[in-house]
Amino acid sequence: GLSGVLLAGLGLPGATLAAEERPGLPPGARQFNNLRAARAQWAQIRTRLGPGESEITGQEGDNLRGYLRIFYDVSDDMEFLSSRWEGTRRDRVKSLVRELHTTIKAMDKDGIRQDKDAFAAKHASVTALVDEFYELFKAVSANDVPEDL
Repeated sequence: GLSGVLLAGLGLPGATLAAEERPGLPPGARQFNNLRAARAQWAQIRTRLGPGESEITGQEGDNLRGYLRIFYDVSDDMEFLSSRWEGTRRDRVKSLVRELHTTIKAMDKDGIRQDKDAFAAKHASVTALVDEFYELFKAVSANDVPEDL
């Protein structure tokens, strides 16, 4: 898939998104798999941004910016997964999605400027937003899983 090509262009393993591999998953499971796979790939990108790594330039920068567009779309999956949530949790997801969009747009600009440090700082912010969504998801879903599993 496209995400695999983009990650391979960053010198990272080129895993594809789960939904690309398993098109028959039902709604909900498909979105969760998309989010899970994107989150794992997002973590791989962090290793490329670490101290001592070279600056990101040229084709690698273009690949990274292309992956941002893919990750931006994960917000649709977050909204789908939270569509039946109530009150403050659903409101918080809407806020997380807005923050995610704003931060990824800013990361794209950092990518154009090839500002690895600013990009890495925003990467950490996006990671925290997605992690917060996961915590909300676990809290809401806790009653959906039998205790004996």
